[in-house]
Amino acid sequence: MLETHELRQLVAVADCGTLSAAADRLHISQPVLSRSMRRIEEKLELKLFTRSGGNHIALNDSGLLAVSEARGVLHLLDTMEQRLADHAARQKTVRIASCAPTPLVFLLERMRALVPSVTVVTELREEEGLRDGLRNGDYAYVVTQSPIKEPGIVSALYDAEQLHVSFPVDHPLSRRDTVSFQDLEGETMLIQEGLGVWEDVQRKLQGKVNSISARDNQGLRELIFASSLPCFASNLTGSCSTPANPRIEVPVSWSGAIKNYYLSCPEKHRAMLEKLLPYPQDMAIS
Repeated sequence: MLETHELRQLVAVADCGTLSAAADRLHISQPVLSRSMRRIEEKLELKLFTRSGGNHIALNDSGLLAVSEARGVLHLLDTMEQRLADHAARQKTVRIASCAPTPLVFLLERMRALVPSVTVVTELREEEGLRDGLRNGDYAYVVTQSPIKEPGIVSALYDAEQLHVSFPVDHPLSRRDTVSFQDLEGETMLIQEGLGVWEDVQRKLQGKVNSISARDNQGLRELIFASSLPCFASNLTGSCSTPANPRIEVPVSWSGAIKNYYLSCPEKHRAMLEKLLPYPQDMAIS
């Protein structure tokens, strides 16, 4: 039976046309490669080459067939190895997707603390895409605004997020108990792009406030610490206040200013889901 390295050597000789060129590609000596070709012929009990002067050899009909079959076998082997490598990578990768960015921050931190050896990949998606992704096995865990009531799915209330506006302490609205969108008209605010479920806030404020946008949370916080402009925050993001730039967070008085988040996963991940919850809860399986 031919070994894998012999098949690769045979293909290299066919591709290169000479033993010396094939030996260079394979990083072996020409005599070693020549002996290998003779050994392949002996194993197959067939002459595969027409040999001429120097180190030039040409494939005969049997050799052409052997090379064609060798390519097919090597393709199957390479495909198998790649699929197994991808499978192994998936076994060490946990994909978590959410309808809002804030839960991802805490889930990423918690998952890394519980299972340091895995790679955690996070994604922000719309609600329907999250449900489809969980059903299809694209995600191990998803965060949605309502529980997923389907057979074999574990779903639990993860947390609730209350939207605030963070004002500098000397801003007139900082002394309010609550603030409405109408109160914010004419303000210049710092706003992060891509807020998932909170993008309805941006739509409500469009044309009513002047906005300075940041692409991500890190960029937003840099703007916050360097300016005295209002920005959105929440009970989950924590205070934006610093000794150099003290701020006060005022809750938004709007019916949609509180979002409930549910963490869902397949039944097989139930034990890990329990560990990911910020506090013990009863879970519903539907």
